[in-house]
Amino acid sequence: MLLSSRKVESMKLSGFEKIEGILDESEVNAIERLIIDQINLFTQVKIKSLKKYHFVSDSVHQQLLSKKDARVFTRKSVEKILLMPFFLELQNRFQEFTISNVVTEDNELNAKEIYFRLVRPNCPSDIGCPHCDFWFHNAYNLDYGGPGSTWKCWIPITVESMKSGLEFYPNAALNKVSYSAYNKKLSCDKNQAALGKSVLVPIQSGDILIFRDDVIHSGAMNRGSETRSSIEITFIKK
Repeated sequence: MLLSSRKVESMKLSGFEKIEGILDESEVNAIERLIIDQINLFTQVKIKSLKKYHFVSDSVHQQLLSKKDARVFTRKSVEKILLMPFFLELQNRFQEFTISNVVTEDNELNAKEIYFRLVRPNCPSDIGCPHCDFWFHNAYNLDYGGPGSTWKCWIPITVESMKSGLEFYPNAALNKVSYSAYNKKLSCDKNQAALGKSVLVPIQSGDILIFRDDVIHSGAMNRGSETRSSIEITFIKK
């Protein structure tokens, strides 16, 4: 289902916004290099292109999936991203906010958190169920001020428009959607009526999707021929 301009406006009013071309090509390329460097660091497997990442073995991919620390950028990489022009623009938009911190298993707050995701073509295990981010906040016992208090910035680095990306549920009845949380993992039946139909947002590398933590979304199945990669930044109240 395509996302019409009317639905874009509707979703914007309910905590969703799409910004086109906020990252230039050099910024996209620089972030791709940071992701590649991190993969090489944590897996000892040398890759050259994120688009071809799916050719690595599944065991290598599981190393990254099983440990979120491997997908959270090092402090040095985060510092580089924070100095990029696109982030300075975001900072102007979120002056009353700061970036969320990494939370370790003992709930110790560490560094500012920016992390990446990799979704291989036709791999349902690489995408999660429909969810709101504040469900995760509850699962981790994080109090950011209740639903609708934080903002996620989702930035595609390698993506094939309308073949991969994020799906949103603009007509979901949030108070009627059923989900469960166990051991900090969520489960939500994507076929339940309360969710309504999902829409796939047309998006290109360098665009940004910004949405509140009470907006239901999920990763879309990658129907393309290349690995989809993205980074995520969460803004919380200072």
